[in-house]
Amino acid sequence: MNSEVNEIIYKKKSKGKLVLGLISTLVVMTIVCVAFIVGIYYYRLNRVSIEEDELYQYFNGSKYEYKGKILIKKNNEITSVESKDLDIDKNTYPIYYKNNKNLVIFPIDMEVLVLDNINKTSRINYFTNVEFDGDSAYVIYKDNKKFLGESFLYDGDNLYFFTYPVKVSVDKEEYNLSSGSYMIVNYKDQVEIYNKDEDDYKVIESHNDDVIAELNDIKINLSTDMIITSSGSRLLIKKVGNLPLFE
Repeated sequence: MNSEVNEIIYKKKSKGKLVLGLISTLVVMTIVCVAFIVGIYYYRLNRVSIEEDELYQYFNGSKYEYKGKILIKKNNEITSVESKDLDIDKNTYPIYYKNNKNLVIFPIDMEVLVLDNINKTSRINYFTNVEFDGDSAYVIYKDNKKFLGESFLYDGDNLYFFTYPVKVSVDKEEYNLSSGSYMIVNYKDQVEIYNKDEDDYKVIESHNDDVIAELNDIKINLSTDMIITSSGSRLLIKKVGNLPLFE
């Protein structure tokens, strides 16, 4: 009798161990699957592959062109662009499509300020495209395309990208920049100006007065990163990644 009871208890324990083992295996497999799916998601999120196209950008004042299959990838705070003939790391400058003169892709997050609602600040994610022309501008991210309106973008440091034509003053010298142009302004130091329509990149080694951009009745002090309106002024936000997404 005791042997039969012991056998039943042994069988129950063995069955329990088997069930526990199966549950543990399923839990481990579920964790592995979830980790794999999350890994694939972030892998795809942090890289863009552009097939058989041509891109270009200015990097430290020099023009670089990418041809064929182009890979743009982000690893933490470092973005790199790779093509058959050229690789550039720590890439933060706008990248232009050569075959679509009104399209640019940004390798980093950018702050967005729309002139119709200048007190509202948002951001676009890295790898977002912006389409611009003389009359309109759009944000394109994955399959979504949204009207942007008259605006400018800011990287939280020294780079300003203009989606509409703008007039800029550097030490009393005026520059009329087209849509899609950008500037990099280091305080009382070097100024870089890219005029998109003319494909002209100018470097001014130093400046004395604050650099001012004018968009309608709004002024932007590019030296101190400040917006100036008829009702007052305010500083731009430096931590772009903390801003809500543009909608």
